[in-house]
Amino acid sequence: MRLQTNVLVLNKKESQYTGRDGQIKQAYRITIGQDDNSVIAELPINADIYQAIEKNKSYDLVCEYRSTRNGGNYMVVLSSKLAKPLL
Repeated sequence: MRLQTNVLVLNKKESQYTGRDGQIKQAYRITIGQDDNSVIAELPINADIYQAIEKNKSYDLVCEYRSTRNGGNYMVVLSSKLAKPLL
């Protein structure tokens, strides 16, 4: 299922982890807020989106809701666009 939403990016995080193949890999995440930050979540993003997004700005995100093999659920950010300011 695809979702489109407007969020405020509160924070960006870059971290390293060791993959199953033993190689060190990069992980990128953003912390987002909605409804005057009453709803806060952390989403994984790819490197291109990480480079384009800035903290404390609003973005329109297109996300995809996915399920894991063992029944877990998560969202993946497919694209981002700087939101137009409200008048």
